[in-house]
Amino acid sequence: MTALSKAEEVEIAQAAISALGKIQHTAALPPLLIALRAPLPQRRLDAIRALGLHKEAETVQALQEQISVEEDFSVIQAAFEVLAQIGSAQAIAALISLAVAPYRRDLGIEVLSQLNEDKIPIIAEEGLHHPHLRARSVTVEALARMRHPLATQCLLVALTDKEILVRLAAVKAFEQLNYRGASQGLSVLANRDPNPAVRRAAQRVLKHQTAEHI
Repeated sequence: MTALSKAEEVEIAQAAISALGKIQHTAALPPLLIALRAPLPQRRLDAIRALGLHKEAETVQALQEQISVEEDFSVIQAAFEVLAQIGSAQAIAALISLAVAPYRRDLGIEVLSQLNEDKIPIIAEEGLHHPHLRARSVTVEALARMRHPLATQCLLVALTDKEILVRLAAVKAFEQLNYRGASQGLSVLANRDPNPAVRRAAQRVLKHQTAEHI
């Protein structure tokens, strides 16, 4: 089966890779990881789809490494979907880190926002405390797009982020969500934030909420 997965005939290789993906044994993983680095994009795509049932840490690491050097967007998209399917904390952390790249940002936000609600605490923990500010910004947008009460509550942390970009993203998220539970945090920003753009954004949200309440 391993030899067949390396076959030059496309259909034979596809069948072998697909079969390896259905084998729930660690011995099936190495040939799939080899196929993941194949020169042909279709071979890499087949390997990624087959890896969906192999949720080992080694799979997540291999997918993350491949995405970081991958040039074919269809392969990148498939790998993102498989990481979402795996759904472990390691896989979600990988999605967040990979979404830092500008050309993967929109895809990352979309995939993260479509995860099940039971993944919200993991997204918040891995993303809102990520060392890279763009990763935190991506997480804010993904949680906001989920439009789930828990996801919205998690965004409160971002109002106190040290970076202007993240605080501003959080303010805009609360504006879009029209969430009144953030009024205390928004008031602090409106009055004390050192950045004028953040202050103005927070003031605008509070003004809009006050007008609606009257």
